Amino acid sequence: MRIYIVFILTLLSFSTCLFAQNNGFMGKNNFISADIRVYAPIIYRLSTSDVNSVYNKTEGRNFTPKSNVLDYGFNLTIGKAMSRNFGLMLQISSSRYDFAVIDNQYSLNPSEFYNDGNYYQVLKTNWLRAKVTTIMPILEFTGSEGLLPLGLSHQIGLGFSKNKLIEDDYNFLITDTYSQPFIQKENLYDYSKNGIKSYAIMYKINMRIPINDFLLFNLGFRYNINYFPKVYRSYSTKNYLIENSEIRDYMRKKEFRNILSLETGLSFCF
Repeated sequence: MRIYIVFILTLLSFSTCLFAQNNGFMGKNNFISADIRVYAPIIYRLSTSDVNSVYNKTEGRNFTPKSNVLDYGFNLTIGKAMSRNFGLMLQISSSRYDFAVIDNQYSLNPSEFYNDGNYYQVLKTNWLRAKVTTIMPILEFTGSEGLLPLGLSHQIGLGFSKNKLIEDDYNFLITDTYSQPFIQKENLYDYSKNGIKSYAIMYKINMRIPINDFLLFNLGFRYNINYFPKVYRSYSTKNYLIENSEIRDYMRKKEFRNILSLETGLSFCF
């Protein structure tokens, strides 16, 4: 990932020599942007069965009904207007999202805690929370009358992401064919192997409005496609309830449905 960043920064520096300098806002063609990203997982909630039966932990209770209304993130972007209507940017973003693990059975490996060959049915779960960090080079362009970084523009990008399940005290209410339902809090997931790779493709329509001689207000709509490479399912010998490959499947299901987000923030021009 470090090599990836160095390569993009080198490309930005080298490209400066290839374009004329009669561009920019008030003579400034470099900028740094800080934006927040908010998206409502409507498609995910509509397409996932019983997602409204997932629970939160509040006031010492294991299971309190909760809906996943909004997910959020933060973007930090450095960019340069290479000409009046073309620019290059490098963006680092961090987002958090909730996802559900419901309506499933897991075959547990033999251990001293469980009977061999049992299938455990998940009756209730808390929302699981993930953090994703993305590095993305972005091309920005506008019409022939444009003056970047000012005004209306279009952006396209392709980035690399790393998803991690946030370690927390999750609760699972599970049962099998031989026992009454019980709460499972330990050996849920192998955090030592945490870190699931994915790729992000995005298109954004963005507007920058001047506030003063060096500050711009940003507002845009971003369309995302998140791709998780196929991994072969392998079962741990340490007997975790949920395998890494299964968590990857649930992350993919959530992130693939996060299509549209709203982004707003500020750009500092220099």
